[in-house]
Amino acid sequence: ALKSALLKPQSAIITAEIFGTTVYLRRMTAGELIDHEEALRDSQIAEDARKASELSVQLIIDCLVQPDGIPIAAEDKPTAAELLQAHDNVALLAAIATVKKHALGKLEDAEKN
Repeated sequence: ALKSALLKPQSAIITAEIFGTTVYLRRMTAGELIDHEEALRDSQIAEDARKASELSVQLIIDCLVQPDGIPIAAEDKPTAAELLQAHDNVALLAAIATVKKHALGKLEDAEKN
């Protein structure tokens, strides 16, 4: 029971606006962030700019949830390639910054929980 209780993730859902649309974002786990950073680093070492861009945009997609925190089905979300085709770099970078700000959180937020 203790192990299960300690391994149950705490849900931290916020409302944000990205690409002119109101969305709900979840906070990623530390493990998810590490996996993302390692994959991004590998794509940069391989000098694969497209893969690095897609990984950065995938971060947005992976954090999208319904208002109650339930994941959105993959078929109901755009792909990273679709977002790259639809938006300019400024809009993409702003959306990524919004997601990262919530994904990383702040010490003040952690202390409240």
